[in-house]
Order: sequence, then structure tokens, then C-alpha cells
Amino acid sequence: VHTGRAPKEAMGHNWVLLRPGADLNAYANAAVRAAASDYLPPERAGDVLAATKLLGGGARDAVVFTVPADAAAGTIFEYLCSFPAHCQLGMRGVLAVK
Repeated sequence: VHTGRAPKEAMGHNWVLLRPGADLNAYANAAVRAAASDYLPPERAGDVLAATKLLGGGARDAVVFTVPADAAAGTIFEYLCSFPAHCQLGMRGVLAVK
């Protein structure tokens, strides 16, 4: 849920879960140039395990995904908001398989 009020073009948010080994910074840098695809760079689609839509204020989305069968306990998946500068400002984290 995007709790703000600004439209997605001004202050969008999403949640992008990357596959293990994907370069989070390279993805974020490519996303800056991908406004036409809501900051999900098509050339890096293979890096993504799951993603929400880009949301504007008041919008909501949900995502369901299956952790790959070969993801052993301790496997780390990085996630980020791919809207320009959001990842660099700290909108990123990790999801760990337990």
C-alpha cells in the first residue's frame, strides 16, 4: 500500500525481488532509464523473481511468488524500490530463506 498522495509519476513506489546473484546496483542504475516500463528495465527482466506494479499515492498491489526449489536455508534475495534514487536512498533490503 502506497500511503502517500502523490501520483506514481512524481513519487512512485514498487517492490522488486531480485534473483540471487543479480547485481542490485546495476539493476537500480538501469531502472533510472526505464520510465516507459514503470522503472522495470526490460533488458534486466531475467534478474527479477517477482515485482509489484509501480504505485502512486493510495494505490495497492500484492505479489505472490514461489521461492526457487534450489534455494537452501540461508539463501539471500535482495529487493528494492526501482523508482529513481529510491534504492540509493535506502529503499532496499533482503529476504532470507530460513
